[in-house]
Amino acid sequence: MGTSKTRLNLVLDAQLQKEANEIFNELGINQTTAIVMYYKQVVRQRKIPFELQATSYEPNTETLLAMNETEELLRGDLSKNEEPLSEYLLRMRHEAGK
Repeated sequence: MGTSKTRLNLVLDAQLQKEANEIFNELGINQTTAIVMYYKQVVRQRKIPFELQATSYEPNTETLLAMNETEELLRGDLSKNEEPLSEYLLRMRHEAGK
């Protein structure tokens, strides 16, 4: 790595910064060292050095009904729905506004 330096300016929530700095102080490092450590891990691992995960998704009632109806069709359980799959898919697209 080269010896030239660059400045990084960022905006973050004041409370978040306060809480993080308290932890950095306990670890015996400052904010700059923590950020440099993070960047070094990104370069070393060639990825974000922790798991990223979307919040859980809870489908609404209408979506659950559509999912159940689709599963029944795919299982071949047509006792509740005699509609052909192609017509069902067209209806779902129409109901979704597409």
